[in-house]
Amino acid sequence: MDHMKKLSPFVFIAFTSLAQAQVTITSNDMPVNAHVYTYSNAINNGSVDVTVTGANQTWDFTQLTSNSQTLDTFVAISQMPTAYQFYFWGSDQAIHTGQTINLGTISISDIWDVYDKNTTDYSFSGYGGMVSGFPVPFAYSPKDRLYNFPMHFGDMDSSTSNFNVNIPNTAFINQDRKRVNEVDGWGTVITPVGSFNCLRVKSITYDHDSISLAQLPFPVPGFDVVNYEYKWLGVNGGEPIVVVNAQDVFGQPQITSIKFQDTLISNSTSQINDFDFGIYPTLADKYFFITAANDFINHPFISIYNTEGKLMKQITTPNGTSISVDTHDWANGIYIVECMFGDKTERQKVLVQH
Repeated sequence: MDHMKKLSPFVFIAFTSLAQAQVTITSNDMPVNAHVYTYSNAINNGSVDVTVTGANQTWDFTQLTSNSQTLDTFVAISQMPTAYQFYFWGSDQAIHTGQTINLGTISISDIWDVYDKNTTDYSFSGYGGMVSGFPVPFAYSPKDRLYNFPMHFGDMDSSTSNFNVNIPNTAFINQDRKRVNEVDGWGTVITPVGSFNCLRVKSITYDHDSISLAQLPFPVPGFDVVNYEYKWLGVNGGEPIVVVNAQDVFGQPQITSIKFQDTLISNSTSQINDFDFGIYPTLADKYFFITAANDFINHPFISIYNTEGKLMKQITTPNGTSISVDTHDWANGIYIVECMFGDKTERQKVLVQH
C-alpha cells in the first residue's frame, strides 16, 4: 500500500540520531484533544517477541504490515452524547470507537471510551454504549489507572477498579479489575515509519466478570479473564507508538492484536488527491476534523458553506496537525468544505446529523 510521504510532526517525534539515554514519560506525552492518531492494525506474522525487554533495548517492528487502519479522535467530555456526560464529568477526553462488545444474550454497541488525564496519572474512566436502544454508562470507580507520572524504567504499581451497572428489565453487570503495571524496558522502537526513544510498559489485568439476566431466575456463573498489554510510549507520542495485546492461555500470553502509529493510507478517509486532504468523519454529529499534508495545515484557507451558500466558518490559521470544526450549533444537513491552496480550489461534502 502507498503511504503519504509526510508525517504529522505532532503524532510522531522521530529521531535521526537517538541518544542512548533513559526516557521519562509525563502527562505531556499523553493524547491531546482535537487531534487524530492514526493506527495500523498489523498482521501477526510471528515476528513479535514480547519477552524481549530490559535496559537499552532495540525493538524492531519494521516487518509489520497493515491490514486495516483506525483513527483515534480525542474530544472533550462535552462533545460526548449528553446521556453520558453526567457520569463521566471530571474526566478529560473521550474517543468514539463505535465498537461493539458481545456478551452473548446482550450486546453493547456504538461505544465511547473515556479517559482522565492529570499531572499524576492517566486513567481509563470507563465507556458508554447502547444496550437495547438505550445509552448505558459503564463507569469505573475508582478509575482504571493506566500510568503513574513521572514514569521511569523500573517503576511498578497496581490498582483496583470496579463497575456495577443495572439495566432495568435487562441485566445487572459487574466487573472487578486488578491492574499490575511494570515499566520493564527502555530503548529504541523501530516501526515502518521511523525510530523512537521509548519506555515499554507491561500491564496485566485480572478481570472477574459477572452478569445476571432479567429473564433468568438464577445468575450466570462469573468468569475470570487475564489479559496482557505491552505498550511502547514515546516522548510527545500522544498514544503509544506500538501496542500488543495478548490473552492468558494456560499461563502464557497468546497475542490477540498488534497495532502501531502510522501515516494515513490514502483510502482510509475521503481524500482530495491534489492536497492530500481528508475529512473525518464524513457523517458528523458535534464535530469533524480536517487532516492534510503539513504545508496545507500550516497555511490553510478553508471556507465552509451550507447548501444555501451561507458562510458557516472560515479557517485561515493552523490548528495543530488537524483542524477541528465544531458543529454543535449547526442544523442537520449537507455542508460544503472549500479548500484553496495556491491557484487550486477543491470542495468536499460533509453531512451533519445530530
